[in-house]
Parts: sequence; structure tokens; C-alpha cells
Amino acid sequence: MARRAGRTTNSKGGSMRSLLVCCLLLALSIAPAAADRGRAAIFISSLPSSADVWLDGVFVGESPILVSAVAPGHHVISVSKAGFTVQDVGVDVGSSSEPLMESVRLAAMTSALRQTGSLAIRSDIAGGTVFLDGSSIGRLPIATRRLAAGSHHVEVRAKGDSVARDVDVYPDTETVVVLHAASSAAPVVLAPADGYLPDDAFTLVGGKLVIRYAGHKVVGHLDQRDYAVDDQARRYDAAPAVVGGRLYLPLALLQWLVTESKK
Repeated sequence: MARRAGRTTNSKGGSMRSLLVCCLLLALSIAPAAADRGRAAIFISSLPSSADVWLDGVFVGESPILVSAVAPGHHVISVSKAGFTVQDVGVDVGSSSEPLMESVRLAAMTSALRQTGSLAIRSDIAGGTVFLDGSSIGRLPIATRRLAAGSHHVEVRAKGDSVARDVDVYPDTETVVVLHAASSAAPVVLAPADGYLPDDAFTLVGGKLVIRYAGHKVVGHLDQRDYAVDDQARRYDAAPAVVGGRLYLPLALLQWLVTESKK
């Protein structure tokens, strides 16, 4: 009697093929991680913020932005925003695990001076009257006020005491200025924390500020100029402030943290 032919399955061969497929998938999943090893990250901020950012000619997003998996070597960061001159910054990237911090300040074009920004004024001169470009605009504190972008003269007067300074207002950007009595320290400028620090570097809960960045811990409170830096008391000329839902900190503090991150 003729034997009926039929297909048979080699279970051993099937197992080998399954093993090879698993090994291939594992190799593909590991490859990106291996490719990123030895690479670094760059945190790019700008003043004003929300500027377009390119890395080596490739658009990566709007500032502030964290660009990861950057190969070691020399790179060029280009930052642009309507009404401002394009800024190119060269950076040398190593293999550090800490992000490289780059803050770019854009220069306004002449035509941009016809645009508007906003200004908020704070001062410790009780009952002080505020003058903007020589005209009285009311008593302290002055909430956010729209005005033409460019340079402006701000003065606070009260009972023979006065303090003044020139302020640069950028298009579509809010500037917060703190003026102290002439007998106290020099006036300072507050800057948005998210323009200098990654979002996960600071928290503000119940009026208490905690910053953990560049190996340092900073603790502060709203309406208090006394801070604790690495458990050591340190006083700045301005307290943390929240304006328009954004956290503002003394520019000197933010610049110090950025400098520390580069060490």
C-alpha cells in the first residue's frame, strides 16, 4: 500500500529560529542605549524665551529646551526670534552626566522697538510713587503694565527718598524689577526660573521654594529675602515671586547656579 506523503515539523529547528529572533530583537533594543552612551545633554535657555533653537543647523524646538544624546565635540547653537538678531553660540560638549547649560541673550532689532512687552515694579519704599519715563503711573506696587519694548527709566519717590534705574523691556516678555531704598543694596532684577533651570530642578509648595541643582540645595520662601544654600544662610536682594503663574528668582542666584553647573 502506498504511503501518503505529508509535511513534518522539526521542533528543534523551530526552537532555534525562535531563539535567533529573540536575540535579534534584544540586540535592536540595546543598540540605541549603547549609541547614546558617552553622549551628553544641553539645556538651552534664552532671554526672551520661546525662541527657535537649532543645533548644528537642525531645528530642535523652542527655548527653554533640553537636548539629549548630543555627541561629544564642537557644536553650534543658533537661537532666533521675530524682532531679534539671530545669535550663534559655539559649545564644546564632553561626556559629563550633568547637562551643559547655555543661556543666550538676544538683541532686539531696531524695528522691534515698536513692539510691546510688560513691566512689573516692586520696591521696599513704603507708599512710594512710581514714575515711568518721567510720568507718574501710580503708587507701589505696580502690577504688570504693557508698554513699548526698549529702554525705560523707572523711579520711585517717597518722603525725600528716591531710587531710579534704567530697564530694558523685551517684546512679548514680562520684566520684573525690584527697587530698594537708596540706603540699601543696589536694585536687582528677577528672572524666570524656568528660563535658567530645568523644570524638575525646583518646586514651590505652600510658599516654600526648594531647588536641587548642580549638586546644591537652595531653600527659600515667598516674600522672604533670606535663603538657605546648602544649609548655610544667604541673603539676596529680592524674595522669590510668582508673576503670571511663573516663578521669578534673583538673577544673581540663577546665574550662580548656572555657573556651578558648568564646573
